[in-house]
Amino acid sequence: MEPFYQPEIFRPLPTKPAVKVQDHYEHPDNREGFSDIITKIHVASNKLNAVPKENVILSVKDDKPESSGRPPKEKLLYVYNVLGESLPKLFVQPLDYTIYHDNMVFEDNIRNIRTVGLYNYVKQVALLRTVGHLKFAFVRFEILKITQHPEDGTVRVRWRITGISTLKVIIQFWKVKLWKYKESSQDTSTSWYDGFSTFVVNEEGKVIKHVADKMMPDSDSVTAEPAPNLNNAKLALMISVIPKFSDIGLFT
Repeated sequence: MEPFYQPEIFRPLPTKPAVKVQDHYEHPDNREGFSDIITKIHVASNKLNAVPKENVILSVKDDKPESSGRPPKEKLLYVYNVLGESLPKLFVQPLDYTIYHDNMVFEDNIRNIRTVGLYNYVKQVALLRTVGHLKFAFVRFEILKITQHPEDGTVRVRWRITGISTLKVIIQFWKVKLWKYKESSQDTSTSWYDGFSTFVVNEEGKVIKHVADKMMPDSDSVTAEPAPNLNNAKLALMISVIPKFSDIGLFT
């Protein structure tokens, strides 16, 4: 009888633990791999490129334009047009105060007065209008010349205030025509003030300063000398012809 054969039990061979792929890159033993060397070289090259070279001046461009303090041409032209239209109506209607800054400065060198603020400026204009109507029966503001200067942001006005006094209206009432004031005032009006104003405009197109200076009339206007009185000339001639009493005594 054959002995009972028991097959040998095969046990599985011990397997090695699976090695993770990331272990080759993490290097738990702090050893550098090839990828680490490449990364370091790449970072070092970027740092070298970021360092400026010697004798190289880095310029930073500022997108914001520098403020010159002068207004643009179109805003200066707008102030020029408003002043040219509103100033001749100073004694008839209020000025256009939208072109003036709230903290504007008014220097009146005619009366040696300086005010700050739009409110005080409005009061000075109202005072001028009131005094003008009290002093004259008819008064007006004339612009002799107005110019704009973009180089310094100013508008300059050569002006004159003329009017007809109440006494002249009473005495020469036949010459004053209310419906033709412009024509009649040329013969009967008198100049009250001759002046020169400088309006300083800022970059926002607002008048920040008004300087008023007293100015004499134009130098080319020559004052005509009064014609000699004919009666005085005749009297002088008669005196020279009539003999003196001392001369008559010589013949007696």
